[in-house]
Amino acid sequence: MQIEHLRLVIEESELAPWALRLLEGHEAISGIRVGLESGALVFEGRIRIPFAGEAPFRTVWTVDVDASGCLVVCLTEASAFGRAAGSGFLNAFIMDRIRDRLVGLAGCVVTGDRVVVEPAALLAALPVAIHLRVTSVTIEPGRIVLETA
Repeated sequence: MQIEHLRLVIEESELAPWALRLLEGHEAISGIRVGLESGALVFEGRIRIPFAGEAPFRTVWTVDVDASGCLVVCLTEASAFGRAAGSGFLNAFIMDRIRDRLVGLAGCVVTGDRVVVEPAALLAALPVAIHLRVTSVTIEPGRIVLETA
């Protein structure tokens, strides 16, 4: 059995528990809420930063598909303590926490402000052979739509 073409729609309510499992329990991040806005994935919660204390944070991420069919999730905006953080310490701090959580997860690589996800590596563990290449990803309010070929 093979699956050769797929249009996958992931509702915000379905994405949130997965994201929570991935990030909750990390000593620096708590109270995570996930949102899908037009063109962006949004995480909000509380973050504990050494020497600065605990504060609300908000991150905005874009998701694109590269030429090889990998998903490229890019941190485009981060704020804490009610202020935009630019591309400095907060971005590095957040990406380090994400890198910690993705260690050992096949098909996920953190580089700079990006997480590259190779769907084939994630799907390899399934009992059905799935040979798909992601061709597009669209984030709409409340859902993500993945198209494959």
